[in-house]
Amino acid sequence: MHGDVEAEGAGGPRTPGGLRPPGGLRTAARFVTPGRHGTWYVSRLVISCCAADAQVRKVRVHGAPAPPADAWVTVTGTWHPTGKVGTEGASPALDATAVRRVPAPKDPYHDMVTGPGGG
Repeated sequence: MHGDVEAEGAGGPRTPGGLRPPGGLRTAARFVTPGRHGTWYVSRLVISCCAADAQVRKVRVHGAPAPPADAWVTVTGTWHPTGKVGTEGASPALDATAVRRVPAPKDPYHDMVTGPGGG
């Protein structure tokens, strides 16, 4: 799967980051990054050329307890509005309805999970 979050089902507008705000959303396999004051994110590294240009892409998760840092998970939930879509005040976030631990991919830079429920 490409992008940080994909919609379960077709249709709906997309944000500039490729998110479809309405309806259920599901992340691909991502690793857990702790935030401040009990917040947490599902994260991935994006590398364009080499490790020196790596950037973290993350989606904040609301409504579920944080798994251990660096655990690999998929998250199903709905878009959590955090500012006007398309502005710098908006950031990707989900209201989680399910969090599932998955095995770490063999190649974490190509973080697709295969098998039941995987990509």
